[in-house]
Amino acid sequence: MKITCPKIKTIKEMQEIISAHYNISVEQIIGASRKREIIIARQIAMYLSRSHTSHSLKSIGDHFGGKDHSTVVHSLKTVEDLLATDKVFQATFSDIKKKLGLL
Repeated sequence: MKITCPKIKTIKEMQEIISAHYNISVEQIIGASRKREIIIARQIAMYLSRSHTSHSLKSIGDHFGGKDHSTVVHSLKTVEDLLATDKVFQATFSDIKKKLGLL
């Protein structure tokens, strides 16, 4: 079940808040960079886009520079795995959710 949050209207708004948190540009999140920090920011943005909007996997991929739906699925799995095993990641994820008004 997807939950929409009235404070977050678009994937673009999520991208802007997450990029500000990581001190990177939205263009870097959307782009093809393989730098770890950018990949993590992108994966978090995809995960939250899936869980807090009604966008399909394809639509989310389109919002991230035309990524394939399988890339989005991989991002979802990666975030879930990190949330289950990494305390530092859990704290960062929580901070981002607070900034987005999701906590």
